[in-house]
Amino acid sequence: MSWAGDFTYRFLEELLGIARDRGDLRLLGEGVDAPGLLVRHDIDLSLERAVAVGAVERRVGVRATFLVMVDSPLYELDPAPLAELRAQGHDVGLHMDLGPRGEIPGLALDDVRPEIEACRERLEAVLGEEVRSVSFHRPADPLVAALDPVPEVCGMVNAYAGPLMRCYLADSAGAWRHGDPRPTLRRPPCDTVQLLVHPFWWGEEHLSAADRLEAFYRERTAGLAPFDALAFDRTLANVVRRSRRAGLLAPTPGATA
Repeated sequence: MSWAGDFTYRFLEELLGIARDRGDLRLLGEGVDAPGLLVRHDIDLSLERAVAVGAVERRVGVRATFLVMVDSPLYELDPAPLAELRAQGHDVGLHMDLGPRGEIPGLALDDVRPEIEACRERLEAVLGEEVRSVSFHRPADPLVAALDPVPEVCGMVNAYAGPLMRCYLADSAGAWRHGDPRPTLRRPPCDTVQLLVHPFWWGEEHLSAADRLEAFYRERTAGLAPFDALAFDRTLANVVRRSRRAGLLAPTPGATA
């Protein structure tokens, strides 16, 4: 059922045009109960790609919520691109990676509240304003279960609250898990729709997830010593676990079946 037919900015403009023409766009920070369509972006790999997608949305007339990590191993929490996103008219929230802590059976949110609050405070210090929303990176089942009944986490609107997950369209790992999102966007089965777009997978030209990761790997490791390139590769594979770059998928020269 997954679909990865077009990850160009041109196709993204088409998707956003459908969203805009519905007439009920809203921001994640406005709460979980109001009906409407919200566009969410989790920033896992690159703030620069986020700004590029933000520019596409500004052209189309769509406001979105960009959720950023404060401790990403792949990008710095640079105020300049965050300010540019705000200038484009978008909201900035927190993308929280709890790692193994979020996989503990029977997890209670109180167990991880201090970590979330510390990250929220750091992001607010960089932004100079209140952070209104939060999403979680690759939430495991115990975390998803803990988040489902909770409209807010540490004073931030919870992207994984039950009402926001009834109609959830996501391009995770560079593929739409439930097929081409356009039909559902045009005729959603419920009155609240969450569209999750990861800016990293998109560009002027269409690339598969493996090729997009390969291009990013080559860009970021150009000129690095082999050990440092290997360290970056391991970090990249840890952040994006469901896709692998083309260079890792290619057969080793001289290998036999």
